[in-house]
Amino acid sequence: MTKYDSIASGKYTEALRQYVYGSKDLNTTLREAEEATNKAIEAEKAK
Repeated sequence: MTKYDSIASGKYTEALRQYVYGSKDLNTTLREAEEATNKAIEAEKAK
């Protein structure tokens, strides 16, 4: 566990919700979630 787990968990939860409701395919969902997570973590580190 790291201090960034809550950021990642939130991003992936939202992404998987979009996948389940059919608005995106799985590969796109996971790629976008990873990008959003990395961006949010970098912003948190910059504080």
